[in-house]
Amino acid sequence: MEQTIPVTNKNATPATKVYPKSIIAALALLGELVIIIFKPGGQYDEALAVASTVLVITFIATGKTTKYDQNTILLLAIIASIGILGNLVYDINKSYFSVMVDILTQIKPFVIFFALRYFLTTKERKTVIDYLTPIAKLFMIAAFIFCVLNQFKSSTAPGGFRYGIRIFQFFYIFNHYYIASALFFFGIIVCNNRINEKLKRFYIIIGCIAIIGALKSLAIISVGTFVFLMLYYKKYERITFKVIIPLLLLIVLLSRFQINAYILNTTSPRRIFIDYAIKNANEHFPLGSGFGTFGSAEAAKHYSALYIKYHFERFWGMSQGDKKFLHDNYWQTILGQFGWIGFPFFVYFYYRLFKTSYDPNSKSYERAICNGIFLGMMVFALGSASITSDPGVICFAALALFSEPEEKFGKNNKRIRIKF
Repeated sequence: MEQTIPVTNKNATPATKVYPKSIIAALALLGELVIIIFKPGGQYDEALAVASTVLVITFIATGKTTKYDQNTILLLAIIASIGILGNLVYDINKSYFSVMVDILTQIKPFVIFFALRYFLTTKERKTVIDYLTPIAKLFMIAAFIFCVLNQFKSSTAPGGFRYGIRIFQFFYIFNHYYIASALFFFGIIVCNNRINEKLKRFYIIIGCIAIIGALKSLAIISVGTFVFLMLYYKKYERITFKVIIPLLLLIVLLSRFQINAYILNTTSPRRIFIDYAIKNANEHFPLGSGFGTFGSAEAAKHYSALYIKYHFERFWGMSQGDKKFLHDNYWQTILGQFGWIGFPFFVYFYYRLFKTSYDPNSKSYERAICNGIFLGMMVFALGSASITSDPGVICFAALALFSEPEEKFGKNNKRIRIKF
């Protein structure tokens, strides 16, 4: 079922077709992008996750998913089973409802990714990009203008300063919500083949400046990786081992502030979570302590028994009366809750997800923005739980829009090749 809007000018760009599913997807994504401006941390993404879980199960049951993605989803189910087994064995989180909420929280960006991927055909996916492009253009132009003007304000800044530069967060309450939205709209423009190359280069330049202005690791690493790989992909078809090393070095260089502040600083909440995640994984070897017990939103909300055991009340921002840093982590949560068995499974899960999170046959900047968003999220997760909140939903939804399933490319797959 489709309608075509007529084009009177023969030289004009072909009209965008109207697909009901494209409209539904575009409105659902816009709902998420609008809600985080006015009411971040609401239940809208949870509702999307529930609907997406039903869709994913349906797509698997009806054979619509590729074998590769089926195996990736199965791996996620195995990881969830390890967490549930940890709950049953150690019985730290005694609330079944809390466990279920945390299960949904941990898997929601992934089920939304797979649901969106198989809900839309390739044409419908590109149509969603077409629908959102005008909004994306307005967003990036406005963000660029206000990012520049932001540097000429008074000496006080709600977001503070970094590297002597005023942090930009547009009109968002939280900086990382702006970054996720900006990356989403930036990717919409980059991956729209209807925009001519000259105009696209203009948007790439102003978009990079507007996103970098946020001065957070997600912004810096995503844009830095995007620029690096955009130039790399113009010469080479796929990621090989010889580029992985300089790429990792670039990421470390761009992450030096986070490394110094979050990892090397032994008194920082993120470092404390690293130390106690290892302790927790060792004490609850090999399963981990289970869902809603360590580092997660549910563990913070109900002040996990492990925090009492480990005397977290001694640390600033980690007590029952002051919980502001109790959810500023992600990888630490994975190690603590899923243990030494679940953690490597999760790393392998992300490797499989990365392989299929971009279209190897697309243009250099289209592949580069997908890789940039993905790797930016992975590093940002050292000091933030954004993957399991609205920014993670937005970024993984973007990757679903900008990529194709692995097996659509057959034996000539050009995604990743480890070659010395």
